[in-house]
Amino acid sequence: MSAVFYVSYALLWAIVVFQSLMLLGIVRTVYRRGAEAVSDAPPVSTGALIGQPVPSFTTIDLSGQAVDETSLPQTLSALLFVTPDCVTCMASLEEVAALRAKVEGSLIVVCRAGLGECRRLQASYGLDGTAILVDEKHEVSERFDVYATPTAVLVGANGRIRTYGHPMDKDELARLMDEGSVFPQFEVAR
Repeated sequence: MSAVFYVSYALLWAIVVFQSLMLLGIVRTVYRRGAEAVSDAPPVSTGALIGQPVPSFTTIDLSGQAVDETSLPQTLSALLFVTPDCVTCMASLEEVAALRAKVEGSLIVVCRAGLGECRRLQASYGLDGTAILVDEKHEVSERFDVYATPTAVLVGANGRIRTYGHPMDKDELARLMDEGSVFPQFEVAR
C-alpha cells in the first residue's frame, strides 16, 4: 500500500481521538455546571417547623371550596406537595392509594399549579378519593416551609408537624408512614 494511504489512515484516527477528547471535555463541563446548579438549589425544607403546630393557610380544593388548616383531619395525616411537571412527583403519585390506606384516608395532595392542571393531575392518576389542594402561588408551600417537590409532610393527630421527607421513589413515600423509618435528615416530633 502507498504511504499516502497510511498517512491518511493515521490522520483519520488522530481526528477521531481529538473529537473524542473534545466531547469528553464538553460533557465534563456540562456535568460540573449541572452539579453547581444542584448545589445552589434550595433544601427540601429547613425542618424548622418540626414539632410546631400546622401553620395557618387558606387555599381552595378542586371543587373551588375554601380550605384552611382547620380542615385537616384530626388524625395522623400526610400532605404530599407535588408539581405536575415533576417526574419524581409522578412516581410518588403512583403509590398514593397505598399511602392513603396507611393514613386511613387522611392523605392530602397539595398541587403546586393552577386549578386546571391540578384537575388533569387528578384524572391522570385516578386520585378521585384523594383531597387535592390548589397551591398555584406556592403560598401553602411557603407556610409549610416546603421548597422542592415532591415533599411529604407528616402531621400528627395533635396537629403538629412530625417530619418532612423528599420521597424520590414510591418506597420512600411509604416509609414516611412507618414509625421506625422516617427520613433521617429530620428529627421526628412525637
